[in-house]
Amino acid sequence: MGRKVKKILIGLFVIIGVIAISVGVVLMLQQSDREIFTESFKKNFNSIKNIQKDNDFVLGSISDLKEDLKVKLSTDTSIESLLDTASIKGDFYLDSYAQKLYTTFDVESNLEKYSIEAVLKDSKLYHMIKDVYSKYYYTEVDLFSDTNNDEVNIDFTVVFDYLEEAIIDCVTDDNLTVEDKKITLGDETVNTKKYTVDFTQKDVVNILKSIASKLKNNKELYDYLSTLFTTSTNGESLDEYISMLDDMLKDSDDTDTFISYVMYLDGEDVVSNEVAINIKSEENTVTLRFTINSYENKSGYNNFEIYLSAMGIKVFSFELLGTSDTKYDISMNILNSLSIEGTLESSSSKFNLVLEGNMPESALDDSSSSAELKEFLSLDLLVEEVTKNEEYNINLILKLSGDEDIQFSSTNKLLIGEEVPDIDVSDSADMVEMTDAEIEAFNKLFGNFIDNGLTDLEDSMGGIGKDLLF
Repeated sequence: MGRKVKKILIGLFVIIGVIAISVGVVLMLQQSDREIFTESFKKNFNSIKNIQKDNDFVLGSISDLKEDLKVKLSTDTSIESLLDTASIKGDFYLDSYAQKLYTTFDVESNLEKYSIEAVLKDSKLYHMIKDVYSKYYYTEVDLFSDTNNDEVNIDFTVVFDYLEEAIIDCVTDDNLTVEDKKITLGDETVNTKKYTVDFTQKDVVNILKSIASKLKNNKELYDYLSTLFTTSTNGESLDEYISMLDDMLKDSDDTDTFISYVMYLDGEDVVSNEVAINIKSEENTVTLRFTINSYENKSGYNNFEIYLSAMGIKVFSFELLGTSDTKYDISMNILNSLSIEGTLESSSSKFNLVLEGNMPESALDDSSSSAELKEFLSLDLLVEEVTKNEEYNINLILKLSGDEDIQFSSTNKLLIGEEVPDIDVSDSADMVEMTDAEIEAFNKLFGNFIDNGLTDLEDSMGGIGKDLLF
């Protein structure tokens, strides 16, 4: 064998060796299906947690404001119907940190006009109807009892972390399948990797138990949620409900698929998510499927779609289709019987939502059997930033059609950093001292809105004036 041939063979062996080593390293570094799923799943949850920070649908500048606000809202609002026209004009001041409020406004309805002032401070709500009351009257209130600095500082997003960790812990090579799948997004067919995870009832209960265990280790959050749960359930304990999970685990099925989660990846991007719940009856299994698509359309703008279907029938759909960096077309449909369409423009300084809704005429008019679509909703909401973090214009026109047509028009200016005026309420008295004429005027204006005050007043007066109040 010549020296030249030997050199060639040695070179080939070296090349083959390098290739073999490279392939081995690539195989060692290559992510498993579970690792790819886990990484993409975490991206999904991070998107949910950051939606408030990144979403242009809420004016970006407003999100920069402090949580404790001093604001003034000036409004000129009217409601018109076939039978009546009412209006309210005035100013509303709020200091959320000092828990103070002041408002002065005029109300006009049925050719009657009232000028009203109200002050909230020191846990009392004072109110005055000018030319009717002889003085301010007050009632005890506790509007901010559920808000304090400690609770505001609780990080509720950790619940997403607990849910994310619990779900990932339940994903194994046995319940995870991967396949190539073509799906339709808008007008395009996309080649994706489809990741499917099947959970049994026992898996779902274990996920709930894991979340509960992590919550218990977060004492501040758990104490807050326990108090909230007890208040909303009239004394029932959150611990009791959590302890029931052990019994549920014993009775849970661990063979059949109860919930399936499907994630479609276009490269590294999650373009679609599906959750399917299988509900068994004696004879059939009904599948409820919830789908969220989020992807770039042909024009390079973002599309966002939500679908809910039952047994293959689309029950609900919502589509937000990008037409520019800041504009979207909106459509919503419920069982092909209610449809809403419109446009949305959203940026850091402007929010404009325009919608039109239609329903079958028979749904709007009891005397009609026509299936012809008729407009029942027209909405135009415009929020514009005049001065960053200082001044905003908020205008709304809303029309509702049905047995009686109603139009709501509101022109507003919001100012940030305005001090609440200091109003002298030293010449005031408890509501129980109101005269019959004052009670009648109060009930006419506020009877449907300040139920607690009226109830306290009625109880304190031993039923006197009940006919006027109720």
